Amino acid sequence: MRTKLFYILMVVALVLGTFVPRIGPLAAGGGVSADSGATLTDALVLVNSVSPSYIDFQYYIQPYLDNFGVPYTIVDIATTPVGSDVGNYAVIIIGHRQLDAGGTLLDQTEQGYITSAVNAGTGLVNFDNDLSVGGTTPRYQFIQDIFDFGYTTPTTEYGVTIGGAAAGYRINCWEDNHQDPVLPTVALFS
Repeated sequence: MRTKLFYILMVVALVLGTFVPRIGPLAAGGGVSADSGATLTDALVLVNSVSPSYIDFQYYIQPYLDNFGVPYTIVDIATTPVGSDVGNYAVIIIGHRQLDAGGTLLDQTEQGYITSAVNAGTGLVNFDNDLSVGGTTPRYQFIQDIFDFGYTTPTTEYGVTIGGAAAGYRINCWEDNHQDPVLPTVALFS
């Protein structure tokens, strides 16, 4: 249910970003390219037909593009390299997660084309939420260049705060030494 809601919200942002330039918190750039080539009003959808998540594009994104009448061109990066003409499109859509999880299909030149297009005014809607390797290293250079995300080592917490910090009850589930106040541990099964 959450996944479907996410995709619905992203498609709404896409439609708004396509037809109303520079609107929506989920779209970078906005408007049309400042490139001297022929400017298209189509969306360029980047997909990878060999990705295990390719079906997400077919089930969640493509039906909305079709239903809303958004004109689009699909480029399957598994068979076709991303060209320098990406800046001629109104918006670039990364069509599903794990677009190039192996890092073998989008080379630095192709990622540079995407970065240049967005910097020149082409919109970007990214449905790929798999943006880092191990939570600490960016997976795509173009995402890093455009958004400049920071990555940190994820932490795992086992504590539970009951009633908020003001209530003063903090329970660390793994031992009694860091509980405030210390509550007796009760065995539920003997």
